[in-house]
Amino acid sequence: MYIGMRESQANKWMKQALLEAGLGPANIFATTQFGVNAALPHGGAPEKVLERQDLITFDVGGVLHGYWSDVTRTFALPESHIPSRHLELWNIVKEAQNAAFKVATKGANATDVDRAARGVIEKGGFGEFFSHRLGHGIGIDLHESPYLRGDSQNHLAVGNTFSNEPGKSIEP
Repeated sequence: MYIGMRESQANKWMKQALLEAGLGPANIFATTQFGVNAALPHGGAPEKVLERQDLITFDVGGVLHGYWSDVTRTFALPESHIPSRHLELWNIVKEAQNAAFKVATKGANATDVDRAARGVIEKGGFGEFFSHRLGHGIGIDLHESPYLRGDSQNHLAVGNTFSNEPGKSIEP
């Protein structure tokens, strides 16, 4: 990746990497978002050009050996110059994700896991922007139990795989 490339190009590269890793062409997805487009849960116009001040968000996954994957990551290139306010927001999300990891133990109620992440984001002053569930199970189906949300009755068990996605969508 490089400063000056378009989201559509990065997305094409990501899909190619998924195919080369053995994921089936009918069951892959990739969304690439640069800068302000990452403020939208499923992106904006796919032709944004990557600038030095932009964070990059990938939301990718697919099926391999009959099981789904779903990974979302936000990062910057080494040559980027990310504004301090954006790094502050990124660090709040990372802290929320870590708080959820600490609570996500065998037998934990999924509501408590969601609450741990949500509490960090609320403490940081951004609770109103965290308007979705924390995560969902991933396995035979892309979205399955356990659902990590405020009203969940699910309890975590050994062998559960799930997403931990405490994002904030703050439109510019």
